[in-house]
Amino acid sequence: MALSYSAYTAITLDLTSLASSTDFSAGRESDAIDNSTNLYEEVLVSGSVQVGTTPTNNTTIAVYVYAQHDDTPTYQDVLDGTGSAETFTSAGVASGALRLLGTMSVDSTTTDRIYYLAPTAVGPLFGGAIPKRWLVRHPQYRRGAEVIRQHGQLQVPRAEVLSRYDEAGSVD
Repeated sequence: MALSYSAYTAITLDLTSLASSTDFSAGRESDAIDNSTNLYEEVLVSGSVQVGTTPTNNTTIAVYVYAQHDDTPTYQDVLDGTGSAETFTSAGVASGALRLLGTMSVDSTTTDRIYYLAPTAVGPLFGGAIPKRWLVRHPQYRRGAEVIRQHGQLQVPRAEVLSRYDEAGSVD
């Protein structure tokens, strides 16, 4: 089997002045990513976040994904599929709606340090299949009082695996 990849596509989230949150209920969502036409078998998401001035040591930056609830499309709680700031009704509601893509551990008080999220597959978080429409959500920091600064965006290039081919060239 051989894999075929599409070009990287940026998923942008404006994180300018995104402050701290103690329970990850507040944050920003990306615009919905529509997979209903391309039908990608897998999507790898990676990215980076640059922290602001004197970040709090021993804190966590988390990145989540979520999918549409139905064909309308309807999303969970306050999410709407449009890049915007949103605050869940509660941390409990958020924990049921979101799937953790990955975390970055803030391990220094160094201003403007960049933390990286390794390429991570989205499909396994949804039972092995890429949802028809899915989004990336970046919550506010847990605990720290610093502001995230990422030149205005969470840098999240994504690579889609288009299809798998066997040695004869036929599509699985």
